[in-house]
Amino acid sequence: VSTLSQLAGVDVRTQADGTAMIAIGGVTVVQGTTVSPLSLRTTAGSAVVVATPGSVPVPVASGSMAGLLSAVNRYIPQYQGQLNAVANDLRTAVNTQLAAGYTATGASGATLPLFTGTGAAGLGVNPAVVADPSLLAASNVATPKTAANNGANAQSMAELATAQTVPGTVTPATPAKPKSMPDAAYQTMVQNIGAETQSVNNQLQAQTSVASQAQQALQSVSGVNIDQELTNLLSYQQNYQASAKLLSTVDATVQSLLQAV
Repeated sequence: VSTLSQLAGVDVRTQADGTAMIAIGGVTVVQGTTVSPLSLRTTAGSAVVVATPGSVPVPVASGSMAGLLSAVNRYIPQYQGQLNAVANDLRTAVNTQLAAGYTATGASGATLPLFTGTGAAGLGVNPAVVADPSLLAASNVATPKTAANNGANAQSMAELATAQTVPGTVTPATPAKPKSMPDAAYQTMVQNIGAETQSVNNQLQAQTSVASQAQQALQSVSGVNIDQELTNLLSYQQNYQASAKLLSTVDATVQSLLQAV
């Protein structure tokens, strides 16, 4: 029961016949000698714990299982979505800047993006540019002779790391809603993860203290408290020593009286 409560948090009720009824989130999983096995299933894209027979959903709200379910159903998709957004913003920022430049031969950078694909897992570098770096639209002029020795657009790409907004996101129609650069968005995501981790650690510390107090209370009722038993033993020893001294004094007094007679 102790192990099960650590996993999912349980409600235990002792029956008249000495057996126990154990429930998780209101769903009975143990009734005397009858056990409802638990399994993990995916429903509507979310992992849920179900009891069989009947595939009854078990609402796990505490314990390590609840933490794992929250990670799978909430936090991992949340951070994955944020990371995908950062990757897509990086692709947009760099490719947009490249589209404003020209290659050494005067070709527009709009036809030669540096990044391809979408999302953090799908983002890649254009194989054509990897094979021939001269295809990178590093110039801001289209004249071939000038473009070959012009790196103004490459400098603009280098400055994207410290820019405040993605190129092209501030327009007369939306002047007050610029889109932050991928580097800033990534830093914000990392900071949020750190803040949430600290918050979870604080909650864990508080709950660990509560659990420790509850365990001590349980031991005082149903188990042997070593500290309390040691204190009682010392008390008994001191009482025994005091009684022995009293008997010794009485014996000495009686002996004195007998000698006087």
